[in-house]
Amino acid sequence: MYLKMIKEFQNYVDTYSFWGKDNATCTVYCNFQWCLAGGARDLWDQINELEDEDKVRDELSFNNHLQELTSAILGDQPN
Repeated sequence: MYLKMIKEFQNYVDTYSFWGKDNATCTVYCNFQWCLAGGARDLWDQINELEDEDKVRDELSFNNHLQELTSAILGDQPN
């Protein structure tokens, strides 16, 4: 169910080309957060914090955060 939600969210972002629009980061991060509940949302809140003030949230950071969340929820998967 989790992987289906991720796939559907990525399709949503791609369909509406959010990364090419103003406020893309806020739109994507905020909308994704609304897809989560309970422990998954708590993990997301911890994972997507930026410890370095100079770092920015963008498409690359979102994908990295998403990968980290997936690993946290599903565990490390063999290649």
